[in-house]
Amino acid sequence: MISNSNVQFSQRTLFAVRHHSFELLTGLISEEDLSNNIRDYKFQHIEFDQSSFFTVGICDPSSAVKQNDNFVNDFLKLFKANPEAKTCYYGIVHIPLQFCVGYAFSTWPKVLLFELDRNTNCWDQLANSDSPEVELNVIISQVTNPVAVAIRIAISFDILKSDVDDVLSQPYEDILIQIGKRRIDAISHYSQVNKICQAFRQVLDDLHNRLDKSLVVHIFYTGPVSLGFSLGRRISRTIHHQVIVYNYTANTQPCYAWGIKINSNNTPASRVVWTTPIITKTQE
Repeated sequence: MISNSNVQFSQRTLFAVRHHSFELLTGLISEEDLSNNIRDYKFQHIEFDQSSFFTVGICDPSSAVKQNDNFVNDFLKLFKANPEAKTCYYGIVHIPLQFCVGYAFSTWPKVLLFELDRNTNCWDQLANSDSPEVELNVIISQVTNPVAVAIRIAISFDILKSDVDDVLSQPYEDILIQIGKRRIDAISHYSQVNKICQAFRQVLDDLHNRLDKSLVVHIFYTGPVSLGFSLGRRISRTIHHQVIVYNYTANTQPCYAWGIKINSNNTPASRVVWTTPIITKTQE
């Protein structure tokens, strides 16, 4: 938990939020990881550690969502007491939890984003300079009288429609947002994040304008944490359909065994969606 939320920092402060829900294999951001314009800021490390809910043999997203709410509320108090502070976000965390924190941060000032350099195991801030062009395709497959909407956001890997078929009833509208060449480490610049997030927001806004609000939007995502967090920031509290973001696990059938309702004010337990039946492939 975050303590001393009423403390005010006289020096310019950088709140470095590390969010992780897997076994911790990386270090904290260090001064050497920062760009020159923020190296004189005082570090305040903030830990969003949810790994205890996803250890071997344990999968407890309901408790993780509850703890996530507490983390965010505590951090909001700290941030309000230090409005001149900057915030950065980084870590290795389950996809639905990335979206949850991004959604909670949706109306906050700009958040600095970092990704792990797999060669050095250090954290690199996304670049502000001109970025390599990202070929982005949005393919909308409309159907008559859909019962749901699926949005597949494929950045690091392809997302098989057959895996989505395992968890959604037919007929559903299928929307594919993908870069031209899916690959790990494709995102390195803020402009790339903004381009993909703008396309995602346009899709959500379009759904709002043409489909009944009773339909649920189901999101399946492969990509870096910085982008997942940023996509969560684009989900509106008041405008968009109910959004569920799913977690992928290779050793279960279906592979998308659970998800989280992102824009819901219900209890943590009721915000978690389990797809059934859940069968561990090693037990088949």
